[in-house]
Amino acid sequence: VVGVISSKEVFGNPLGRDRDPWYLLIQMQDFFDTRRISSAESLIENDPDMLLIIHPAGLDDELVYAIDQFMLRGGRAIIMADPWNETAASLRLVPGQPAMTPESSNLPRIFDAWGIEIPQGQTIGDRSLASMVNAGGEGQVKAAPYISWIAPKEANRNMDDAVMASLKDLVIPTPGSIEVKEG
Repeated sequence: VVGVISSKEVFGNPLGRDRDPWYLLIQMQDFFDTRRISSAESLIENDPDMLLIIHPAGLDDELVYAIDQFMLRGGRAIIMADPWNETAASLRLVPGQPAMTPESSNLPRIFDAWGIEIPQGQTIGDRSLASMVNAGGEGQVKAAPYISWIAPKEANRNMDDAVMASLKDLVIPTPGSIEVKEG
């Protein structure tokens, strides 16, 4: 059982623009019993074997505490925190006003206890791994490196890992950094 926690509509939104679940969730459902976790109570009720936490923005204190307790009991989690969510930023309705989906996500109470910091509003880039994008205009095609979208080559990935070895093209848009504090 994989419990999925997200501030995004990863299971789809029948009333919104993205009605279908994310492709990742569709594929996961072929192999795992995936359950939406939206509160501390649903985390306890669903008793997942593992958590998949995607863009944990705006989670209430009770759910954050329940996640912390789950982890302290030996639970496993994949946490996808986002220092700058490019999609949310592009959907801002009025410049200068907050986006409908928070542009960054973090679990500071948990990460602080683990000695992890994800600097918010900062991303990393690498010219040697930059994705090529069209920088032309007016019908012109002009390829240019976009250092904020990293495209790791095989030499930059662990090709002995079954997941990494099976990937043909990989692009990591606007990735952030993780700092591990000593102590």
